[in-house]
Amino acid sequence: MHTLNEHSNEIRHIKNNGQYLASCSNDNTINIWNNTYQLHRKLTGHNDRVNDILFLSSNILMSASNDDYVFIWNLNNGLHSIFRNFQKDIHLIELINEDKIVCALQNHQTTYYEIQIWNIEPIELRGTLRGHLAPVKFLKVLNNEYLLSLDEKNTLNIWNLDNLRLEA
Repeated sequence: MHTLNEHSNEIRHIKNNGQYLASCSNDNTINIWNNTYQLHRKLTGHNDRVNDILFLSSNILMSASNDDYVFIWNLNNGLHSIFRNFQKDIHLIELINEDKIVCALQNHQTTYYEIQIWNIEPIELRGTLRGHLAPVKFLKVLNNEYLLSLDEKNTLNIWNLDNLRLEA
């Protein structure tokens, strides 16, 4: 058994890609662990809690934070680039077809919740899904055709990813 205790605050998510285990936390950091559970790298750069992480490849990680930014990290050197400043809290990110991401967002000024679909390269907004009245707490892509979204009021929406419309 291994105890991984490098974070100083609550861990939000853990993801594994077979080569690395990544954890993100309310302490604004991301820890990358190798397959022997040794700390490979601590990633710093966000100014608020890191809500979610997503492996884009074996050495590339995407992170979403309450500081409004989504970063893309190179795990070989620890450097990051800014994917986008959303000017909204980003709670969840999910991958579609290796070339698009889904982001669950909350507007700072309102209780308005939305899901955005973005092309990764070139970076462009593909569409915005509106239909939740509470924070989205779960996203799941099904067969690259549908998106399930669940909010804190237990509203489950099923979205068609081709026409970006609510199915159920």
